[in-house]
Amino acid sequence: MLTGALGPAGKQRGVVLAVTMIVLVTMMLASAALIRSVDTAGVISGNLAFKQSAPHSADVGIEAAIGWLETNNGATLYNDDRANGYFATRQDPDPATTPPQTWDAFWVNVLVGRAVAATDAGGNHTDAAGNQVSYVIHRLCNGSGNPGLAIQPNGLPPPQCSLPPPSATSTCTGNSMGANTSTPLTCNRNLYYYRITARTDGPRNTVSYVQVTVVM
Repeated sequence: MLTGALGPAGKQRGVVLAVTMIVLVTMMLASAALIRSVDTAGVISGNLAFKQSAPHSADVGIEAAIGWLETNNGATLYNDDRANGYFATRQDPDPATTPPQTWDAFWVNVLVGRAVAATDAGGNHTDAAGNQVSYVIHRLCNGSGNPGLAIQPNGLPPPQCSLPPPSATSTCTGNSMGANTSTPLTCNRNLYYYRITARTDGPRNTVSYVQVTVVM
């Protein structure tokens, strides 16, 4: 058997093979990185799309709540109507906790069992984007009852409520909710604030809150 050293041509072929293998491995790694980057960008874009669609879906809950308030404007709003997600007394997250309670924690721990599921015009609880909307309504008063009565039927003073600013055609006496006074609030406007909180639960664990305050 004959043996001998490789000539210049043989050495060149060995170097070319090594370089080709390195380039091939580099291209494979670059391709894998590119595919992963495109996949990650697609996931991020999808999540942003779902996040943006959630607040828009909350409009269904807001409109449903406003419609219920308009239909029941009157004595019905003096007291809680839990079946319709309505509360005549203001409720807020607890600021005394450490850290202060968030709206999401407040919803999960307190409001989740009191919220009403909103439906679209077709009676569907879930829209085309996969979002589910629920809402609660709070009258911005420190208690239930008729704010226009000096003495409630149960003998208690009227609740103090947040009121719209006075106008040239309306007058109010007393103080708004939260003032340090024992003077009952009386107002001939019969207009009060109602806060609507709508929560949207969407795909990929998307959660969004929208709040609207209306006066009626």
